[in-house]
Amino acid sequence: MMRKVMPAMYKDVVNDMPNYGEQFDERSMWLAKQETKTPKSSVIVYLHGGGYFLQTQPMQLAMICTLYKLVNKATRSNLNILFLDYKLVSEGEYPLPYQVVELYKTYVNLVNAGYEDIQLLGDSAGGNIAICFTQYLYMLYNKLPDSNINTTLEISKQIYPSELILVSPWVKLLPEIADIYTPGKSWHDNEKYDIITHNLGESIKHIVKTAKLDHLLVSPGNAKAEVEDWLRIPLFSDPKLRLFVLFGEDESFRDDIIDWCENALGVPSETFAAKNRQYSYTKFDKSKSKCQVEIHMEPYGIHDSLFFFEDDAAIALRQKKPLDINKYYGLTRVVDFVNRHFE
Repeated sequence: MMRKVMPAMYKDVVNDMPNYGEQFDERSMWLAKQETKTPKSSVIVYLHGGGYFLQTQPMQLAMICTLYKLVNKATRSNLNILFLDYKLVSEGEYPLPYQVVELYKTYVNLVNAGYEDIQLLGDSAGGNIAICFTQYLYMLYNKLPDSNINTTLEISKQIYPSELILVSPWVKLLPEIADIYTPGKSWHDNEKYDIITHNLGESIKHIVKTAKLDHLLVSPGNAKAEVEDWLRIPLFSDPKLRLFVLFGEDESFRDDIIDWCENALGVPSETFAAKNRQYSYTKFDKSKSKCQVEIHMEPYGIHDSLFFFEDDAAIALRQKKPLDINKYYGLTRVVDFVNRHFE
């Protein structure tokens, strides 16, 4: 798909992407790879959504390529983007957290290749992988016993991701029954707007199989994690590191994402409440023992709006028109966040 479909459908988008389509390891390919590594070199690993059943869609890769072309020149010169084509549950016996282990294999290869500044960008199921991966690294580095941990791969340096960029992350695989039938809850109120509905029961069984749903490597929202479970990980406690979350006001996952942001990031729960609702939350105080946080709730946005409704940004890019910050709500904010990584 990357080498045949994308150049046919999105020729203007993939044109001039440095080393586009070059294989990195068994499961990953470069969307953009600079010719030389520098001390400022950074890699964004893209983890696609699709409920662990669907392959990456062309519009998803087109959006990531468009993101690369929209960041400023200084950022672009140091930025590499890697696409991880992880195994799907629908492809066979690959239940969660198999995909987290796959990410670890590629992560090891990146670190061993000399890349130390690694960011994870995940939408929907990809966001689930990104979040769970931080717990995976903590368990591995601290030698916590867990049957899911692959101890056979040696990593040259114990490095955590420098940033997470989460778009409509699937933080809680199975919603609470009460939330589905309670007015005021996003699972109840947004079913008539969103592409995600609460009819997930059977698919969850196939995704999880024998794994425990309440495991931090499977479904953080179902795990009932304590604040300390997140603060033990540098990405969540180091004020030099950053985390970005984007979700929609009218998406079913909304309340689950907000709950996770409160639990893991210390975001006051009332921030996004219906009464006196705010749509953005930032925390950039480097003097405190928590990461820098930027969260955006898109007004009237649904699940994965960035990929479904902003993919025509490539046209504006080709026409060299500035992007409207309301029409391209998610993309403009992600571009700004990535640019500030190199400041």
